[in-house]
This record gives sequence, structure tokens and C-alpha cells, in this order.
Amino acid sequence: SLRITSFLKGDFVNTSMENWLKKLTGNDPISVQKTNQLFQGLSPYDTGILRLGHNSNRIDLLLNSAAPHISLSIGKLSELNHLMQNSLFRYFSLEDCPTSVRLAIGVVLFFTVKDYDEGTSYLQSKLKSVSNIDGTTDLLFRINRPCISKTNKDIKLNRLMTWSIGQMHVLKIPLTIGMSNQIQQNESETVKNEMMCRLELDFNTVGSNDMTSELQKAFATELLLEAINVAQKGE
Repeated sequence: SLRITSFLKGDFVNTSMENWLKKLTGNDPISVQKTNQLFQGLSPYDTGILRLGHNSNRIDLLLNSAAPHISLSIGKLSELNHLMQNSLFRYFSLEDCPTSVRLAIGVVLFFTVKDYDEGTSYLQSKLKSVSNIDGTTDLLFRINRPCISKTNKDIKLNRLMTWSIGQMHVLKIPLTIGMSNQIQQNESETVKNEMMCRLELDFNTVGSNDMTSELQKAFATELLLEAINVAQKGE
């Protein structure tokens, strides 16, 4: 999954967020919920679903796969930069893109393995702060390694990284009107279990001044390249 979060300068009122979804995905929204202060919209994009959310002074754009299996993911790591530039980063080109005071990007990546031991063998080379994970049976490791922005030397970038190994358990539950939830759960079937290494990256700017759409894109590009570097080379 891919995410952009923009923290706005003050409250923001936008009456054209449905049009944003159309411009970002090229498709009509399939679901919209909105009030004076809130907006939640979904629209299909390629093999995924793009969600646009607005709550007071925060805008979130999230691109997820439309299916839970690795084989049906929204893309590969090698395609990450291209995918982000052609989907979520189009937000910065909107004519009414609001000014931001802080920006964050999120990336969640999966790597399938045959078992837990293969997962630890794969992740050991990625980790700098953990010297030995052989013989473990459960792994969840999170660390923040800040750095100074190359876009603006006065800005610090948080780099929050979370590695884990686990099994994704997917259930297919038929929904039948008039049948109790308990009966439907009993009739559910397991689609597939997949053991995987998971990397969640949450990178954001700290201490930013007002950022125009152009400056937001510059920071977002830098954050994305940092994320790709960590995914490829490790902590």
C-alpha cells in the first residue's frame, strides 16, 4: 500500500474532492461519504483502490490492492517510484492543492518466504541494530533514524521503519441476507495462508514552514527515494 498525508495550515474547506478522485484515478468514485468537515471517497485505480480522506486539517491519500494476495498486489518494489509518480503524486498537480505545513508518506511492502527461518535469514542483512535474530520465533522491530533533508537543510526527516515476519490469514466469508453472522462465519473458508516479511515505512518532515504544492512534491520525492533506499539496502 502507498500513502500520502498532508497536514494543512489551518482548517480546509473543499467542495470539489469528488473531482479530485476523478482527476487522480480517471474513474468515477464508487463510494462517497461527506459532511461539512469530513470526506471519504473510494475510486478504482488500475489494479487497486484509491481512498481520499479529509478531516479538518489533514488530507490522506491511500492506494491499496483490490485483492489480498501477493500475486495481485499493486506493484513491485522496482516499480514503486513510477507507480507513486503516476498515482498519488498527481495530487500535487491539482490546481487547488492546499498549502501544507507537514508531509508524510507511507509504504508497506511484503516479501513472501516459505517459512519463518527463511524470513529471518532474509531480514538479518537488512537490520543494523539487531545483530542476531537466528533462533527467534517472533519478530517485530521498529526504529526511527532521522536525517537532515537534502531539499532543505533546516528540515529534519523522520524515518520510522518497522520490520516483521508473520503469516497472512485470509478468510472468504459469504454474506447472505437473513442468515446470522455466526452461521456465516462457520461457513467461511480459508483462501490462502502466506508467510511473509513485512516492511512498513512512515517517513515525514519535521519543523516545516508553509509548503506550496511544488515544494510538497520535492519533499515527497525525497521521502520516497529514502524509503526505496531502505527497502533495497536495509536499515
